[in-house]
Amino acid sequence: MFLCLGLYLFENRIDFIRAVNNAYYDQLLTSYHTEVQSGSVAIIDLDEASLEQFGQWPWPRYRIADLTQKIIDAGARVVVFDIVFPEEDRTSPKSILNDIEDRFGVKGEIQNLPPELLDFDDIFAKTLASHPTVLGSHLHMNQSANAKVVKSNHKSYKDRVILKGLYKGARRPALLNADKITVSIPKLADACGNIAFFNSDADYKVDDQLRVVPLILALGKDRIYPSLALEGVRLFHGQEKIIVEYDEISFKKLRVGPCEIDIGDYGCIGVNYRSIQGENEGTEFSFQPSFSASSLMKGELDPRNLQDRIVFVGTSAPGLKDLKATPLSHKFSGVEVQATIADNILAGDNITNLPYSKVIQIFSIIFICFVTILINGRCTALRSSLITVLIVTALIAASVHLFTAYHIRYIPLHEILALVAIYTFISLISFWEQEKQTRWIRNVFGSMVSPQVLKKLEEQSTELHSLSSKEEAHIMFVDLKSFTEISERLTPDQTSSLLKQFLSTTSNIVLEEEGAVDKFIGDAVMAVWGVPFKVKNPAIRTCETALKIKEAVEGLKEKMKTDFDYDIDMRIGINSGEVIAGNFGSETKYQYTVIGDTVNVAARLEPLNKKYNTKILIGEETKSQLDDQFVVRKIAKVTVKGKIDEVQVYELLARNFAELGERASAIKKYINATTLVEQGQHDAAITELEEAQKLDPQDTPTKILLEKLNMRQQLATV
Repeated sequence: MFLCLGLYLFENRIDFIRAVNNAYYDQLLTSYHTEVQSGSVAIIDLDEASLEQFGQWPWPRYRIADLTQKIIDAGARVVVFDIVFPEEDRTSPKSILNDIEDRFGVKGEIQNLPPELLDFDDIFAKTLASHPTVLGSHLHMNQSANAKVVKSNHKSYKDRVILKGLYKGARRPALLNADKITVSIPKLADACGNIAFFNSDADYKVDDQLRVVPLILALGKDRIYPSLALEGVRLFHGQEKIIVEYDEISFKKLRVGPCEIDIGDYGCIGVNYRSIQGENEGTEFSFQPSFSASSLMKGELDPRNLQDRIVFVGTSAPGLKDLKATPLSHKFSGVEVQATIADNILAGDNITNLPYSKVIQIFSIIFICFVTILINGRCTALRSSLITVLIVTALIAASVHLFTAYHIRYIPLHEILALVAIYTFISLISFWEQEKQTRWIRNVFGSMVSPQVLKKLEEQSTELHSLSSKEEAHIMFVDLKSFTEISERLTPDQTSSLLKQFLSTTSNIVLEEEGAVDKFIGDAVMAVWGVPFKVKNPAIRTCETALKIKEAVEGLKEKMKTDFDYDIDMRIGINSGEVIAGNFGSETKYQYTVIGDTVNVAARLEPLNKKYNTKILIGEETKSQLDDQFVVRKIAKVTVKGKIDEVQVYELLARNFAELGERASAIKKYINATTLVEQGQHDAAITELEEAQKLDPQDTPTKILLEKLNMRQQLATV
C-alpha cells in the first residue's frame, strides 16, 4: 500500500508510470472523441494547394490582406492568425526601393504607383484595424527563477487577463513563465490591438504528445497573455476581460462572457480533440470545418461556411513545420490545436481533472488495499480473482463514464497497481497456506469422502482446521451379520476378500451419497452426514444410503454364496443429533471424527436388529426429519447401554409400499396397530396384529408386539 502511495505521489519522477498513465489517457481520447460541438469555429488553411496556387510562403502582405478581407466579407465575427509577422514585408515597393538605395546608392521610384500601394504592411494594417482580429506571437519559455525578461518593442500589450482569488489572501498559483516574446511588427500589432500566443506545448509535458495546452502564460511579473483560442473567444463574445479564478492550490475556473470552464495546473486546458470521417483514407483525425485558402481566394467557397464564426488562419503544409503530435494523430497542425481549444471553450467540454483528485485517489488506494486484504482473507482464490477482476473492471468503467459523460480525466492506474500488488502478495501467502491446508485435508479426509466432497472440503479447509465444535450430524453403523462365525470358517485370504468386497460396496455407496466414511471397525463401517461437509436433507440421504446398501448386499448374496459358500447379510443402525466433531487422538496421531451420545445410540441400534430380526433401525430424531418419504414403522422403546432414558426405535423398510411386495399388507396392518395402541384401543390393535401375523408369520416385530399386548390383556383380567 505504501509503495503504491509513493508511486502516486511521485509519479512525475517515474517515466514508466507517466508513460502508462498517458497511454491509457490517449486510448480514452482515441476511443471516445467527438465531432466539433460549437459550430462557431472554422479554419482557413494555407495548405499545399494554396501555396502551389499563389506562391511559396511568406506571401506578400497585400495578398494576406486580400485573404483577410474576403474572410471579413464572408461574415466572420473574428479572424485569428496562427502566424506572427516579425519583419516588414520585403516584397513591398517601399522595401525594394530602400534596398536599392542602400545597396547601390541610387534613389529610385516607381512611376504611376499610387502612394497607398508603396507599403504592403500599411494595406494589411488597415484591414486588421477594420475588424476584430488577433495576431499570433511566440513566448520563449524559461522557468528559471533567475530568468531575465528581455525588453520588447511590443507596446500594444493590453491587460486582458484578470487573476482573481476565490477568497481574500489566496496566493496565486504558479504560471508557466517566458522571458521573451516574438510579436508582429509594431505597425501590424498596433493596428490589430489583440496579441495572443500560439505556444501549444507546456514545458512540463513528458513526451511529444499535446494533451494539455496553456491558456495563459506570463511574461515576467507584469504581463499575462492569453492563447489565440482564448483571445478569439473573448472577441467572439465581445468581452473586455478574461477572468481566471484560483485558490491556494491551483487555478479553478476561467470565465469569458457566457463561457465558463474548469482549468488545471499552470492555467492549462485538457484538449478534447475532435474527429471527422475522411472520404478516402478512412477515419482521419482533424478539425472541421477547414477550408483551403485557395478556394476562398478564387471565390469557390460558400461565404456561409465562415459566417458568424471565429476563423483561424494557419497552415497544415508540412514544409512550414507547424505540425504537432497529439494522442489522435502525429500530423496535427498547430492551427487545428487552437481551433479545437476554441471549440472546447465554446462548447464547455474540455477535459478536466477529477476534483480533489489527489485526495480522492489517495483514499481510494488505501480503501482498495483494505478491501483486497479483506476479500483475500474471506474468499477462495477463485472468488478473490473474480472480485479483483470486477473491481478493476469497475474502476475502468468509472473512468470511461467520467470521461464520456463529464469530460473528466480519471486514470485509475494507481488503484489498479495497488489492487494487483496487494492481491499478488496476499495470494502468494494464501496459496502457501492453502497448499498446506489442502495437504492436511487430503491426509485426513482423502479416504473418508468422495473426490467431489473432498474438493468441497478443500474449499472450506480453514473451517475444518479449527478447534472441535458441536455440529448436527447423522450417524450410520453398518455391520456384517455373523462375521465371527464367517471368519472362523474361512481362510484368512477368503476372509480378507469377503470383507474387501462388502466394505467396498458399502463405502462406495456412502461416498456416492456425499457421506463420509468415518472409520472401518473390523467388519463394520461408521459413516457420517452433516460433518465435515454440509449436505441438503442429510437424514433423507442417510436413509437412502441405508436402503441402497441393503439392496446392494442382496445383490452380493449369490456371488458370496458361490465364492465363499456362505449367506451374508447386514444390519444397520442410524441416529441423528448433536455430536462433537474435530480431531481426536494423541499429539502425534489423531483422526477427524465425531463423538457423543448420538454416536453411541447409533452404535447400539445396529446390534438391536438381531433381537427384532430387522435390517435397518433408526432413532426418533432421524424419523422426525423424514416426513412421509419412506416406509417406517415404530418398533419399541428400548434402553440402550449408556443411557438412562428409553429410546424410541423405528424400522426403515422401503421408499414406498410398492417395494415391499407381498409384505405391504402385513406392514400396513402393523402400522395401523401401533396407531391403535397409541389411542388406547388395544383390542382393535390385537386384531390388526393377528391379521398381520397371518399375512407374514415370520415378522418378529409383529410377534413381539402381539405377545406384549396379549400379556397386558391377561394381566388386566387378573
